[in-house]
Amino acid sequence: MFKRLPVLLLITWLVLACSLAEASPALPLSLQEAVRLAIQRDEGLRATLEEAGALREQSVAAAQLPDPMVRFGAAALPLDSLALDDEPMTQLELGVAQRFPAGRSRELAGRRFAVEALVLDAAQAERTRFVAWQVEVAWRELDYLERALGLLEEDGRWLATLVGAHEAGYAAGTGDGLDLIDARLQRAELDERRLGLLARREAAAAALGRWLGEEAAANVRQPAPEPAPQLAPAGALERLDTHPSLLRLDRAEEAARVEVSLVEQRYRPAYGVEVGYGFRVNRPDMLSAMLTFDLPLFTRDRQDRERAAAMSRARAAEARREDARRDLSARLVEARAREARAAEALAVYRDALEPLAALGEELALAAYASDAGGLAEVIASRRRIVELSERLERLRFERGLAAAEIRYLTGDLP
Repeated sequence: MFKRLPVLLLITWLVLACSLAEASPALPLSLQEAVRLAIQRDEGLRATLEEAGALREQSVAAAQLPDPMVRFGAAALPLDSLALDDEPMTQLELGVAQRFPAGRSRELAGRRFAVEALVLDAAQAERTRFVAWQVEVAWRELDYLERALGLLEEDGRWLATLVGAHEAGYAAGTGDGLDLIDARLQRAELDERRLGLLARREAAAAALGRWLGEEAAANVRQPAPEPAPQLAPAGALERLDTHPSLLRLDRAEEAARVEVSLVEQRYRPAYGVEVGYGFRVNRPDMLSAMLTFDLPLFTRDRQDRERAAAMSRARAAEARREDARRDLSARLVEARAREARAAEALAVYRDALEPLAALGEELALAAYASDAGGLAEVIASRRRIVELSERLERLRFERGLAAAEIRYLTGDLP
């Protein structure tokens, strides 16, 4: 009995620990964890991985010799008797033929599929960056909208108190009806803005749920982190050259160059070897060996045009790569400018405008309490405070979006 007591205590402790773990609330999900979760469950990445694997299998198959051909039948068989021993040339034949593609065709065909698999490898890296970028955009937008709704709720409580005071004063015959109407209109406008923000929040939550799943997106989330300091322009442009979309286009150009080399092999002859054995009744058996090869003499409308088409595709791939490089460079410059301007505007609002707006609200409330000012001044002062707070949150959001795009372009995952 007493020997079993420690085991029973251990089992009881484990049951209680599991119960507490199940009952404990889920920890807030961080942006980094959300990005990892989205990448793990992205079906686009999985599809690209399977396609790359298929191309690698094809690269091995394409580099092999064609299957040999077997020939079996009767030759010089007389039609009047269909006998094998009436004519001296009648024989049963068994032959084997092997075809050898021209030049380095097999090697280049395998190389082409292998390079196309590398194109998809780069597409996987590009997709990973894209998923991380989209998750961060949705995360920051949802965070901004929830902060904006919090500000509106705070303003709504203030307006509700003000409306209640005016309704009581108007009912007692001491209040101004116009002031009451103004307060109610302000509250109606605030309710309308709140409904608009709620609709946007639902859309942002749906966008985040597309990557994380509805259950994970509904969990408690940590606030969006402040953007990290950006790289210097030279370093950012250097990192831009390693963007997976450019690497994908580099691989596509390489695949087009391999295709040019593969087409050029068609100017060379392909060979075939055939060995046959002939069985004859009451006569010596026969052995035959044949060598066949192509004669690529008329190349003007076939090989020449195929080579010209392959070279045009290679030049097109090179042009697409350069166009994408210019586009990414312009996006990086524009995103860095947006991030810098938003940071400067944030500093101005925090250092100068915010204290002045708070002081203006205090003065308006004091004037209204002493009958030196009207309700319009109080509402205007309060509105400036709310608009300033919303502008600050909007600037944080815009700066976060610009920083997220910079990370997408330079390769820094959140």
